[in-house]
Amino acid sequence: MMRKQLVITCLLTLCALVAAGCGGGEPAPDAAAGGEGAASPADGTVDASENEEGSLEGVTLRLGSSSVPDYSDVTLLRLVGQLEERGAQVEVSHFEGDQAPLRALVAGEIDVAAAGVPATIHLAQQTDEGVRVFGVNLQQTDYILVAQPEFTELADLQGEQIGIASPGGISDVLTRLVLEGEGIPLDSVEFVSVGGTGARMSAMASGQLAAGPAHAADALAAVEQSGMSNLWMYADTVDSYLQQGLVSTEGWLAENPELAQTIVDELIDASRWAGENKDEYVELSLEAVEGPSETVRQQAYDIFTDIEMFPVNGGMTEEQLTNTAQIEVDLGNIADLPALEAFSDPSFVQDYLDREGEL
Repeated sequence: MMRKQLVITCLLTLCALVAAGCGGGEPAPDAAAGGEGAASPADGTVDASENEEGSLEGVTLRLGSSSVPDYSDVTLLRLVGQLEERGAQVEVSHFEGDQAPLRALVAGEIDVAAAGVPATIHLAQQTDEGVRVFGVNLQQTDYILVAQPEFTELADLQGEQIGIASPGGISDVLTRLVLEGEGIPLDSVEFVSVGGTGARMSAMASGQLAAGPAHAADALAAVEQSGMSNLWMYADTVDSYLQQGLVSTEGWLAENPELAQTIVDELIDASRWAGENKDEYVELSLEAVEGPSETVRQQAYDIFTDIEMFPVNGGMTEEQLTNTAQIEVDLGNIADLPALEAFSDPSFVQDYLDREGEL
């Protein structure tokens, strides 16, 4: 299939809101079966040649995302396009906030959620649903704290309202981490739940909020279009943080190991493509993501590479997983550091690295 067809497929798929509960996540019996030498479903691996070249005809994947795709989600756009190019039917549902896709996941309404890793850690500790991060698409946060133009320092925000998506979500957790790390008392500001980046920027444009976190492209666009102030790059405070990953249940991963491996393979390939192809990344975003000017997209991409946002080696090392969980402990969001296997399954990433090597 030509690249133009892939882009059109991404657009059609990711702009559609799919009714919850439709379709099924389990591949047809012959769609995920490996050829000669393929590993059995029990060990969660798949023959590399079959995984790269095999057809996904007959496979339906219900994917839930925590927001309408923005500029930092282009790797997900490419992932969906690659899966569909191989014959899979990917049904995409968009939710507002980090918790909603995870609730849909445990309710059986979707098969895989593109959701916050911290929210997954919380859910894993609160329930016995067996949710697991099995891939990572953003291994560092590109958030920038955007403020009304009269605010020029973080300290100026004391006594003001800061917009977040929801309590315990990434926008909440990271904003608290930044403020606390830079010496701003958390009880000196009021956190207001208003929704995702788009909702926060709209609320700021209408003067309802003093500040709010935004992804890099949205933050740069707010400066360009509305004269807002970009107060703080979160990555300057947050050293290592897995912002978003692919999440499913233990049951689904056990029943669909070869499909899960294919998803992870395509995700890491998409991350490596993103890290090496600025012009193509920007081009795909222009066709599939509304909003920022091309100049802003170019600038935002440079931020992505500067902070090493793309997980070209999978983003699921023990250190990365531990650091992300430790931040939740340090902020008091969870009481104790969880065992990594309680919320993550890095075996699919490791399988890819064993075959393809690290960069």
